[in-house]
Amino acid sequence: MHRPVGNADPKPASRLLICVATDLEAKPVFAGWQVQFSPSSLAHAWRASRLDDQTDLVVTGVGKANAAGGLANLAPDYAIAINLGIAGALPGSGLNLGDVVAATACWSADEGVRTPENFLTLESLGFPLGDFSGPTPVDSSLLERLTTIVSRVGPIASVSTCSGTDELASAVANRFPDAPPIAEDMESAALAQTAVRLGIHFGAVRVISNTTGDRSGQRWDIPRALARLSEVAAKIRAMRLAVK
Repeated sequence: MHRPVGNADPKPASRLLICVATDLEAKPVFAGWQVQFSPSSLAHAWRASRLDDQTDLVVTGVGKANAAGGLANLAPDYAIAINLGIAGALPGSGLNLGDVVAATACWSADEGVRTPENFLTLESLGFPLGDFSGPTPVDSSLLERLTTIVSRVGPIASVSTCSGTDELASAVANRFPDAPPIAEDMESAALAQTAVRLGIHFGAVRVISNTTGDRSGQRWDIPRALARLSEVAAKIRAMRLAVK
């Protein structure tokens, strides 16, 4: 794998950390790893739960701050981090419920300034989020591996306010025309940013559980998405990922 962008050296350990936001998303990961799950199986307060001798799982909590804190708290022990979970399809993406997406990059989609004319990113204002331009990059070698188990690849947008109106969903989908996001979540960009700055190889895989836009017109299938998430976890387990 290539050295991640950032100031920190890559971690010497080869351990993998699976990052999920909620207990709901943790359960299918346990199933994919063929590990018995119960609520008592999970460590909280940003502590890791064992999946196997090379892999742990952390339930970060929902949102960017929780995601960044959960990974940063455990970072010294891991060389690789993969964000697994569910996400919403943005308009124009062509994604269907149950599709599996690997992030080619992660946008911090509402970090900036909204003006009457347009949206200004922090980078355009002179305050970049890290040593990179545009969306936060993922590890290219890890993405190449993950691409083999997903339906689509493309940028993912992380937001603090989910798109429950057509106006907001369209704004997020069209905010970055050079690399338009196809799905929306609340954590992957913060995890990617933390990983880049701490020298951790990072990837993100999300299963589409819903559409975005006006709540009255949204379509949802969380059970199907969680079943697919278990399949994805099993495939990642079979990869036996390690830093080379």
